[in-house]
Amino acid sequence: MKKAAISSLVLLMLLSPGALLPGMPSPDGGERGVATRELLPPSWPMIGRDPHHTGRGLGSPEGIYAPYVRWNTSFTQTSYGAVMGNFTPNVYFNSTSPRPLTGLVFTSAGTLYLLDGSSGEVAWAADFDSSDGIAGDDFGWTCPLLQDSDGDGRTEVLLAYPNNTASSRVVLYEPSLERTPGGWVWPQDSFRRAEVWNATIPGEARYSSPVAEDLNADGYDEVVIATNQAVFAINSTGGEILWRYNLSLPAGTLLSAPTIIEFNSRVKDVLLAYIYSNTYNLVALRWGTLLYRKSIPLGIPPLVGVNFPVPSPVVGDFTRSSGYEYAVVIPTVNANARVYLYTVAGAEVWNVTLTGGISFSTPAVEDLNRDGWDDLLLSTSGFDQALSARMYCLSGLTGEAIWRRVKTLSSPTLLTFPSPPVVDDIDGNGRPDVVFLLREVLVALEGESGAYLWNLTSPPRDLRGAPIAGEINGKVFLDIFSDGTLISNELVDLTVRPQEIYVSADPVVEGSEVIVSAIVRNLGPSVARGVVVEFHDTWEGNTSLMGRVVLQSVEESQQASLQWTFEGAGTHTVTVIVDPENAIKETDESNNQAMRWIDVKPSFPDLTVERVILYRGDGAVVDGEERHLVEGETSLANVTVANRGFKKAQVIPISMYINGEVVFSDSYLQDIPPGGLFNISIPFTVDTARWGYELRINITVDPSDAVQELSESNNTYLTTQQVIPSYNPGAHYFLEGYVYHGASAVGGVRVEVKNLRSGSIIALYTSSEGRYSTDLATFEGGFREGDEVSIQAREGGLRSEEVVIRVYSEDVGRVVNLTLKEVPFREIQLTISGGNDTVGVNETVTVALTVRNSGNLPANVTLQADHPLLDGEPGDGWEASLSEEELHLDPSEERLIILSITSPTAERCPPGAEVSVRVSALCTDEEGVEAHLTLNLTVRRVPGFELKGLKTSVNYDPNLPRPSFSVSLKNWGNVPLRLHWNVSGALSDYLVNSEGSLSLSPAEAITLYINTTTTKALPGDELLGVLSAVASGEGLEKSLVLSMKFVIPDLTFEGGVLLTPSHPILGEEITVEVTVVNRGSSPSSDFYLSIYAGSQNILRERIDHLMAGGKISKGTTWKPVAEGTYQIIAYVDPDGDVIELDEENNYVNVTLNLEPKVVLKRFDQASVRPVLLGRGEIFIVTLKNEGSAPYSGEVTLRLYLQGEGGERLLQTFTLSVLLNATEEKSYEIVWTPQDLKEGEVTVILRLEGEGMSGSSSLLLVVKSPPGG
Repeated sequence: MKKAAISSLVLLMLLSPGALLPGMPSPDGGERGVATRELLPPSWPMIGRDPHHTGRGLGSPEGIYAPYVRWNTSFTQTSYGAVMGNFTPNVYFNSTSPRPLTGLVFTSAGTLYLLDGSSGEVAWAADFDSSDGIAGDDFGWTCPLLQDSDGDGRTEVLLAYPNNTASSRVVLYEPSLERTPGGWVWPQDSFRRAEVWNATIPGEARYSSPVAEDLNADGYDEVVIATNQAVFAINSTGGEILWRYNLSLPAGTLLSAPTIIEFNSRVKDVLLAYIYSNTYNLVALRWGTLLYRKSIPLGIPPLVGVNFPVPSPVVGDFTRSSGYEYAVVIPTVNANARVYLYTVAGAEVWNVTLTGGISFSTPAVEDLNRDGWDDLLLSTSGFDQALSARMYCLSGLTGEAIWRRVKTLSSPTLLTFPSPPVVDDIDGNGRPDVVFLLREVLVALEGESGAYLWNLTSPPRDLRGAPIAGEINGKVFLDIFSDGTLISNELVDLTVRPQEIYVSADPVVEGSEVIVSAIVRNLGPSVARGVVVEFHDTWEGNTSLMGRVVLQSVEESQQASLQWTFEGAGTHTVTVIVDPENAIKETDESNNQAMRWIDVKPSFPDLTVERVILYRGDGAVVDGEERHLVEGETSLANVTVANRGFKKAQVIPISMYINGEVVFSDSYLQDIPPGGLFNISIPFTVDTARWGYELRINITVDPSDAVQELSESNNTYLTTQQVIPSYNPGAHYFLEGYVYHGASAVGGVRVEVKNLRSGSIIALYTSSEGRYSTDLATFEGGFREGDEVSIQAREGGLRSEEVVIRVYSEDVGRVVNLTLKEVPFREIQLTISGGNDTVGVNETVTVALTVRNSGNLPANVTLQADHPLLDGEPGDGWEASLSEEELHLDPSEERLIILSITSPTAERCPPGAEVSVRVSALCTDEEGVEAHLTLNLTVRRVPGFELKGLKTSVNYDPNLPRPSFSVSLKNWGNVPLRLHWNVSGALSDYLVNSEGSLSLSPAEAITLYINTTTTKALPGDELLGVLSAVASGEGLEKSLVLSMKFVIPDLTFEGGVLLTPSHPILGEEITVEVTVVNRGSSPSSDFYLSIYAGSQNILRERIDHLMAGGKISKGTTWKPVAEGTYQIIAYVDPDGDVIELDEENNYVNVTLNLEPKVVLKRFDQASVRPVLLGRGEIFIVTLKNEGSAPYSGEVTLRLYLQGEGGERLLQTFTLSVLLNATEEKSYEIVWTPQDLKEGEVTVILRLEGEGMSGSSSLLLVVKSPPGG
C-alpha cells in the first residue's frame, strides 16, 4: 500500500470539460480506448474504496465550503455502500456529443441502479430480482464491486445477493448504456443482456460485501466474498470458485467485508471478522488455508437486535516497523468499543477501550497528525447516551486519542450508528480532513485538530450508507454521495463569452459615445452575490479601465453596462473580467474573462454604386444573355447608391455615360446615414444611330470627387450591353393557351389577338379540346420588338378578361389561358364512399370519404377529425386520423380521403358501444364555406384469451421439496370468460391439482400454479402432459406442454485414495486425500465423509451440498505407530442421509504395508589383492533396509565356494545390525581361507533369513603365503 498525498488524489479528477477520457468513444464512433485491467479514473471500486478499507476520498481541486444537497433521488438505498467509476467507455452516444460519465452504483431492494453523477438521472438499471422469474425473492444488501476483468476498458459491476438463507448469487454485469437527445435509455431485460457470468455459492450474502485483489501475483484480481457458510475466492473473469474456507455459521451471523493485507510482494492474506455466540472472531487466511484465528468475548450486555455488518479490519502503516499492520474494531466489550492493532503476522501491538459507546463503524486510515505514520478515525454511539455520537482520532503508533468530538442527535435511535468516516481535503488547504454521516446530519471536521468545519442538517432523508467522496458531478468541488443523495459545495460558475459582449452602435465610429454591455452568466445552480465586473479598452498597446460594475446578484444571467467613447480609429480590444479578485469560489475560475475586438471606424462617408439593374421596355430585367436592350425603346437603369462609411453623406452627385457621352447628370440633397441606401431610376432611349448596337454604360457617383470619402476607388459601375434591332424579318412569336368555362375547356370559342400598334387582328377558334394557338408573324405587316398585343375570348354573352402583353422574339412565345366569366362561387361537399361500420379490440378500421369542390372557383380546404366519442363521451385511448389534411381543389375536382379509427384495449372497448367521429372540411379562402359529417361505428363483441407458460419444465429430486408449474392466463378480449383447464397425459397422475375452472374479466390476468406430488419414477425419466384451457361457450382453446424430469444425486469417488508420500515409512506423518464427485443429475444435500486406517477413524467431516457434476477434495493426516499391513478405506455418506442412484459405489480403499526388508547390496574386499591361505582377510558387506519399518537384530550371512560340482559352504557369519527404513550401512567380516587350491576362485555371499534376501559373488586370487 502506498500512501498518497491529497494533492496527488486531486490529479485523478483533473479532466478538461471538453476532453475525452481514455477509452471514451469519439463523436464519429471511433475506438473505445486501450484495454487495461485498472479502472479508469475516477474510481471508487469497492466498499471502503480499496481492499484495505482505508476510506480515503478521491480528492478534488476544491473542497466543500458551503455544503448543500446538489440532487437526490427517490430510491431507498439498501446496499451498505455505493461505488463509483468511469463508465464513459460503456456509453454509445446516439446523436449526442460525447461527455464523461462518472457512474454511481448501488442497490435498492431488487434493483441495481447506475446513476449519472452529474445529474442524478438513472443511466442504467438491472432488475436482478426478476432474473429467476419470481418477483420479490431477491434483495441487495451488499455493496457492489467495480472491475475490468477482461481488460477491454469497459467498467463491469459485480453484485452478490442472497436467493435465500441457503444460497446466494454472484453476478458480473457489463452495462451497455445509450445516451440520446431524450436522455438515457437501456433495455428492460438489461439484467440478462449485460450479464457476463454468474455463480451460485452456499450461504447468505447479507452482511459481507465483496472486494477484489490479486492474491497470488498472477496479474489478475480475485473476488473475495463471505457468506455465513464460507469465505470464497472467485475467478473474476469466469466466476469459478478458486478456493473456499468453510465457516458453517447459522444464517443471520454478522460478518465484515473481507480485507486484503500484503504479507510480502507476492503473498496477500485475507482477513474476515464475524460475531457468533456473543464472541468476536477474526480469521486470517492464505489462499483458503487458515493461518490463525482470534476470538474475543463481547461480555455483558450481549449484542442483540443489530443488523449491521461487523466493522471491517483496516490496513495501514501505523508503526515504525517494516511491514504493515491492521486494526480491528470490536463493537462492544462489556458495552464499550475496543480497538486492537495487530502486525501482519497477527501479533498484538496495542489495544484501547473507548468508554461510553459501541461502534459499528469501519475506521478510516490517514496520517492526520503529520508524524509520517497512519492514524485511525472511527465513531461510536452510546448505550447510555443515545442522543450523541463520538468521532475519535487515534494515534496509529500508540492508540492514544489525538482528539475526540461529540455530536448530539436531535432524533436518535438507540441502535443507529454513525457511518464509516471518509478522509479527504474538505477545507481546501491540501491536508486531510474527515466527514461522516449521522441519521440527520453530515459533519465535517478538520483532520489535524478535529475542529468543526461545518454541519449540514436535515437532508431530504436520513443518510445511513457508507459515503463516498470525490469529484462526482464534474464541477471542480468535492462531492459526497450516500443513500441516493449528492452533497456538494454551493455551485457558482460565473462566465462571460466574447459573443455576449455588445456595443450599442454598429459600426462603432471614433469619438461617438456608445453603451458597452456584457452578459454575465452563472452556470452553477447557486446564486452569486456582489459580483464585480471590470471593463478594459486596449488600443495601440495602451489599456484603459473603462469602469467597474457591481451586480447585486446573478442567478442565471445579468447584464452589466456602462457608457464609453472610443478614441482613435482602428482595432480596439474590449476585455471583460468577472470577479477580478477571485472573491467568489467557483467551479471554474478559468472562464471569467472574455475579449471582443471592436473595429472603430474613422468618421467619413464612403459612397459607392452598390447595384445597377437595367430593365427592358416591358419591365423585364436585361441579363445580356436571354434578354437585351431593344433599338429605339425607352429603357430604365435602376441605380442603388450606398454609404459604406461611418458618417452621413448629404450631397449625392451622380452621372451616367453611354459610349463616353453624358446622358444623365444630377446632384441630390439627400441624407444617407452610415449603411444607408439611396435609389434613383434613370430612363434612357437606345439610340443606335448615335451609339451603334454595342453600348458601354458607365454610372459614377461623385464623379468630380467633391465629397471627402474613405475610398474614391469604388464609385463607378461599368457594363457593356448588346442591342437587338427593333424589326427582325422572319422572327416568330408563338401564342397559345386554353379557353375555360368553369372547370372545363370549351371548344368553338372565338379568340381575338390584336396588335395595338398596327391594329392588325388575328381571329381564331378553339379546338374541340378548348385549345388555341397562333404565330404573331402572321400579323399583317408582322410585329416589331416590344409591340403590345391584346388577347380576348368571346362566347355569346360571356367574355374573358382582356390580356395585354409585350412581345419580343427572343422570348419565343407565351401561354395565355383565358376563362369565360360568370358569377364566381365556392362550395364544398363531404360524403362517405365506403368502409367499415364496426370495430373490434385494439384494431384500426378505415372509412373512405370524398371531398368535392362543386363551385367554379379553386378552393383550399382544411380537413379535421374530432376525437372519437364513446357513447357520447370522449373515448379514452381512441384515436382518429386522416390520410390528408390540407387540399387544393380546382372547380369540380374531388379527392378520396381515408379516415382511420383505432380502438384501445379491451377495458376501454365495451361490446355494443357506439363510437362516433365528426369530420369537418373548411375552405380557407372564404369564411363560411364548409361541410361536416358524423361517422358512427359499433364495437363488436370480441372474445379472446392468452395462455403463456411461466415455468413449464421442472426437475423432481426426492431429496428436495416438490416442484410446481406456473402459467399465466389473460383475457385480452372485451367479454368475461369462464375458463376450464386440465392436464392430460402421463404427467397428470403426479399432480395435486390437474384440473379446475376460473373466471376472467376483460383485461384481467392471473398466474396459475400446478403442484406436483410424490412419484416413483426412475432417474432420467421425463413425464409430459398437455395443459389445455377452454373458454366455455366461445369455442376458444389454448394448450401448452408441461414437462417433469426426474433427477437424483449419485455420490462416489474420483480416483482412489491418494497417499502423500506415496511410499511412507513407519512413524512418518501421512496425508490421506480423496476426491468426492456427484455423478448424478441433481445436487445433493449435506453429507458426511469418513476415512478409516484399519479400525481407526481418522476423518469424519460434514460437507455442504454438492452440485451435479461437482467435486470436492478432502484430506487428513495420520501417523502409523506399529508395523503391519493397513487397509485405508474412505466412505461417502456412510449414514445414508442422501437418497442416491447407486448406494454401492460409496467407498474406496488402498492397502499399505509397513514392514522392514533387509537386502544384501554389495560384497567387496577391503583391499584388492590376492588372498593368502591360512591368513584372515577383511571383507566389506553392505546391507540396506528397503522396507518401510526399522530393523534391529541379527542377520545370517553364508559364504559359498562355487565349483564344478556345485557350491560348498565355506563359513557362516552372524552380524548384529540396526537399520532404519531406507537406511544403508556397511559392515566388516573376517574370513581365513583353508583347503583351497591356488589360483582364481569364485565365492558367493548370501543373506538368509525371513524377510531378508540378496547375494553377491566375488572373484578371488588364492596364493600360499611366502615360505609356505
